[in-house]
Amino acid sequence: MFEGRDLSNERFEDDDLSEERFVRCTGSSVTFAHCDLSDVSFEGCDFVGAAFLSVDVSGTSWKNCRLLNARFAEVRGFDFEFVSSVLMYADLREMNFSKRTLTEIDFSDADLRDGDFRDTVFDRCRLAHANIAGAKFKGADLRGAEIGPFDDMKWLAALKGATISERQAHAVANALGIKVVG
Repeated sequence: MFEGRDLSNERFEDDDLSEERFVRCTGSSVTFAHCDLSDVSFEGCDFVGAAFLSVDVSGTSWKNCRLLNARFAEVRGFDFEFVSSVLMYADLREMNFSKRTLTEIDFSDADLRDGDFRDTVFDRCRLAHANIAGAKFKGADLRGAEIGPFDDMKWLAALKGATISERQAHAVANALGIKVVG
């Protein structure tokens, strides 16, 4: 178990870290490359610029973590979860979050391009200024998410097929210059 450790500039490469626990670890530029992170638990960790590259995250959980400017590339595996975590400025391109419930996740300014959020429920999440171009939200329930602002209208296409609240619909209409009366 890694507990309370500063992992700045630590590089885990080709390591089997399956079932390991990282508790209240901190650091910048931590790299996990070509590792087995299956069933790993990250609890209360605070990483800046962490990289998860070509890793297996089956059953991995990040709870109460802050992962600013993190990069996730060629991540594989099912049943991973983020709960009550901050992923601001994170690179999560092409990540598959389909058919999950995401609770208290801050995706502000994150790169979510080409991500799969189909049939996902967002509960108290933030997607403010996130790049959602090319992402799939069909069947997603975004009523529990803060979305927008919609300064780039092409991103609205990604929301096709999603469910939004009346308040969110008013914000979308407003961004399009449509006056809603009633």
